[in-house]
Amino acid sequence: MDTSKLTSEMVQVLKTLIEQPLGKGLAGVELMQSTRLSSGTLYPLLARSENAGLVEAYWEDEVTRAEPKVGRPRKYYRITGLGARQLHGTLQQLMPKIGKRKWAAILGSFGTTYQPS
Repeated sequence: MDTSKLTSEMVQVLKTLIEQPLGKGLAGVELMQSTRLSSGTLYPLLARSENAGLVEAYWEDEVTRAEPKVGRPRKYYRITGLGARQLHGTLQQLMPKIGKRKWAAILGSFGTTYQPS
């Protein structure tokens, strides 16, 4: 994956992950719900971004599971420092090109107030 150019779907995923509390990840199903991406789009994107070092994946363990021994353990994803820098750089490049009004609309569609500096 060329990390210098993030797709709009990858920006959605990274923005969703960067808005989580420090160190907290989201399960794939939670990312699908938040981003409204299909599993056929999301999971290959997560695999590519994990290989590129933009996100890291980890499995929940018995200690952190909400309901012990119910169902299979979930795989969680969280943004890495590289992923945060790439997201920031991409958003910095986009903002001047699209203008503040459209920028506000895009951020609103993500349900966020994140502003790159």
